[in-house]
Amino acid sequence: GDNVAPTSTLEVEGTSRLGDVSDNYTAISATGDITQAGSATSTLQGLALTHIDKTADYTILDTDTFNMVVCNHATVAITITLPTAADNANKMYWIKNIGAALATVDGEGAETIDDDTTQTVSQYECLAVYCDGSEWWVI
Repeated sequence: GDNVAPTSTLEVEGTSRLGDVSDNYTAISATGDITQAGSATSTLQGLALTHIDKTADYTILDTDTFNMVVCNHATVAITITLPTAADNANKMYWIKNIGAALATVDGEGAETIDDDTTQTVSQYECLAVYCDGSEWWVI
């Protein structure tokens, strides 16, 4: 495909680690150093984020093509449900809340996000999650 300059920036404070929590991962430091361990692989050629705006609860579908959900409601809390982990290995989503009401990110069914059933996102915060094929991890 064509190389396209990224239109958005993912800022890292400290080190972000993508992959499972044991021996297979890719780590990206705040200075851009990339370290891989085990059988981890990654392709980093620039990151273009596509988004959808939501003012009510939404379940992300396997067929959705965006990777960022922007939540915006002044008074009613919004729940964004992630798709099934088994069908979404190596996918990442960003959930940004610009509304005054709290946004909750929920794993599908009993699935977890960092071993919790839900994560909350306050106004102007953003939650980034990565799926290893078994569960979702906050990055």
